[in-house]
Amino acid sequence: MAISKLGESVPVYAPFDATGITSFPVGEKREISGIGVETVPSYNAVKTQYHPRRDGNAGFIFTLGETRVYVAGDTERIPEMKEIECDIAVVPLGQVYTMLSVEDAVESVLDSGASIGVPTHYGSAEGTESDAQRFKDLLIGKGAKSVFLQPLELK
Repeated sequence: MAISKLGESVPVYAPFDATGITSFPVGEKREISGIGVETVPSYNAVKTQYHPRRDGNAGFIFTLGETRVYVAGDTERIPEMKEIECDIAVVPLGQVYTMLSVEDAVESVLDSGASIGVPTHYGSAEGTESDAQRFKDLLIGKGAKSVFLQPLELK
């Protein structure tokens, strides 16, 4: 999805400065339109050629009422995930650019304290539908559950 398709009335936040983007560095908390938003680290510890920590990439925690949703972003399983307390964790399944394995994605959900895991990064460039099913099966075996989202395309 191109940011330009959002239109000028939609605010865009990122962990860096750029034209038309509001800087929101890792470690900050804000309220945006009544939703609590916190940026957290998102990086690769092993495959550092893709998302090195020094780039300052961010994952996000959204707080809506009593529900906390963690969107990990492009990341591997990292130690900081154990400090996140959330209800729902959205984690990547792609084993090329992000997680080392489906098992790591499952452990990331559990590290964050979530009872629901939502897989991303599968079925297109990397990660497969069978990876998503394995993710779901492994989570169920550990007392959590998985929800699959349908792709959304902005026209």
